[in-house]
Amino acid sequence: MSGPVSQPAEPGSRSRILRAATAEFARVGLAGARVDRIADDAGINKQRVYAYFGSKAALFDAAVAEGFRQLRADVPIADGPGDLVDYALRLYDFHVGNPALSRLLLWEQLERPLLDSTKRPDHHDGRVADYVKGLGDNDTDDVVRLSLVLVSMAAWPAANRQVVMDVTATDSRSVQDLLEGSMRETVANAARAVIDEWRGRSGARRE
Repeated sequence: MSGPVSQPAEPGSRSRILRAATAEFARVGLAGARVDRIADDAGINKQRVYAYFGSKAALFDAAVAEGFRQLRADVPIADGPGDLVDYALRLYDFHVGNPALSRLLLWEQLERPLLDSTKRPDHHDGRVADYVKGLGDNDTDDVVRLSLVLVSMAAWPAANRQVVMDVTATDSRSVQDLLEGSMRETVANAARAVIDEWRGRSGARRE
C-alpha cells in the first residue's frame, strides 16, 4: 500500500480512527490488529483508513504519536525546581489513567525496530531540558539518565500491572485501587528522595 491519498476531510473522522486504532493496537499489537475492525469501530470505510494513513504500520505510529500529544497536553512541564516531584506524579497519574499509551509503547518495543527515524525528539528533548533547568545541573548527559529513572518510576507500574499484582499479592480487581492509592504515595516518596539526593550531589560538584 502506497502513501496516503488526499481525501476530503470528514468532521472528526481522523480522531475517530485514531481512538479506534489506539484501542485495537493496545489490545493485540500491530501484527494482531485488523484494519477492518478499526474501521468498523470508527464507523468509517476501511479504504478511507488507508486514505488517511497509508498503511497499518503508519497508523500504529500515528496512534503512538497521538498518545504523546495527549501526554504533552495533559502533563505540562515542571514549573521550576520545586515542581519536579509533582511533575513526576502528574506523569504517573497520566499513565495510570491512560494505560493505552504504555501498552502501545510495549508493543512498539516488540514489533517495531529501533530506528533513528522513529526517535521522538519533539517530545523528549523539551522534557529533558526541563529536568536540566529544574535540577540546576549543567551535566546534561547525567540529567538525561536521571530523567529516565524518574520517567520509569512514573510509567512502569501502570504498564506492568501483572507484575504489580504478583509482587503485592493484590487481586486483579484491586490493582487500579493500589496504583491510585498507596503506590502513588510510594512513587512520590521515591521521586523526592532521588531528586533531593541529586540536588545534593549537584551542589557538591559546583563547590
